[in-house]
Amino acid sequence: MTGFVFYDFETTGRSPAFDQALQFAAIYTDEDFVEIERVNIRSRLLPHILPAPKALQVTGIDPNDTLKTDLPSAFEFAQKLQYLTEKWSPATWIGYNSVSFDENFLRQIFYQNLQPNIYATQNHGNTRHDLMKIVYAVYAQHPETLIWPEDKSGKKIFKLEELAPANGLENFNAHDALADVEATVFILALIRKRNEAFFDEIMSMCNKPHVRSLLHLYKPMQVTLRFGAPPPRQYYGCLCGVQKNNGNSFGFFNIEQNDPVSIINADQAVIDDIVKNKPSSIRILKLNEALIFSPMENPASDQVQVCEMIRENHEFKFRVATALERKYEPSDPEEKEVEDRIHDQFQSPDRPILEQFQDASWEHRLELVHAMEDPRYRQLGMRLIACHAPHLLSNSQSDAFVNFIRDRWVPNEEAKWETVEKVAKWMRENDTEFDPQKLATLNAFYSRRLNEVGLDFPAS
Repeated sequence: MTGFVFYDFETTGRSPAFDQALQFAAIYTDEDFVEIERVNIRSRLLPHILPAPKALQVTGIDPNDTLKTDLPSAFEFAQKLQYLTEKWSPATWIGYNSVSFDENFLRQIFYQNLQPNIYATQNHGNTRHDLMKIVYAVYAQHPETLIWPEDKSGKKIFKLEELAPANGLENFNAHDALADVEATVFILALIRKRNEAFFDEIMSMCNKPHVRSLLHLYKPMQVTLRFGAPPPRQYYGCLCGVQKNNGNSFGFFNIEQNDPVSIINADQAVIDDIVKNKPSSIRILKLNEALIFSPMENPASDQVQVCEMIRENHEFKFRVATALERKYEPSDPEEKEVEDRIHDQFQSPDRPILEQFQDASWEHRLELVHAMEDPRYRQLGMRLIACHAPHLLSNSQSDAFVNFIRDRWVPNEEAKWETVEKVAKWMRENDTEFDPQKLATLNAFYSRRLNEVGLDFPAS
């Protein structure tokens, strides 16, 4: 049996590619949730990251604390996390909304810090799951398992900070990474205690070959999904095609839709449009996103027949696979920021150099960066030098790095990261939510941060 790694990040914002993790907390347990080890690590803020004030408000982090020189650097932080993924393996890595959020932060941390194993939670025998999706499946299929908190209007609440106390966790400090991890352990252990059979079924979803074989039965299947504010519910369908250039991505055909035969017999142009614009007919799902699938109980005969038609209709499955490939055609790398190019290559030719990079001096690391073939890693490597060993840069390189930061922070309508304009706007619109001292602290922090690169912060 393998253990579990329950983990959580506190970050400067919502973008894994363009924000930074400031805190990582984890509890490593055995298969019975008995704690073996816990860690709580913080990281120093990178010079080109502008934290979102909302993130600072939610986490309660004092922005000045993120600049303390006794904190590990972001590079040291990344190395420690890579070490833990190996030390604790094999294990199931699990958090609350971790597959969509924390996992992507972890991958970006490894990628941007030239770690050789970006997909560490899926290597060394590791697997991953997501408590939020487990909670959704419990609500949809076995709601008696947990107590479901409600807001004033009677709408169910699925936030961890509400769910854990409602089910008996005392003294919960929401939005502290370690407290969120403790709550995650608590809820998952409670689910197993109250419904062990369903827990075992849920945990089998970590096994991609098992999920793939289940889908390839071409039987009516159910999967728990949630979109927007309404509660999660069961969707009924079957596999109808796998993306050609990504075996994790597949079409899930809605067997409850009107006139399914007309869709199965449609030409390529119609299927392209459906896959691109009509998820109510064919929904795009992924094997590696911790979705909870199970055979549909008592399907109608016509639903079984639709699945059998799809199984036999190889032309339809090919058209769906083609449509999926077209929907996700890669854009020109030159049009993307380096952070967005994380998946350009699954395995970089520079892996041996990346491994050398970990234990080298910064002087040697600079030489290794110049020896890299992958332009992504050359760019990221020079950024690491600028952040952590600026004394190695020439005057022109130092000036270029300052200009890079300034260009990132000035107003930009298409920016995926925090800018001066976004920060100032949020502060103006939400200044009443801060006490005067906190507001003054934030204004002073942003002013100092921007002055370092020759920019001014507009007063709130």
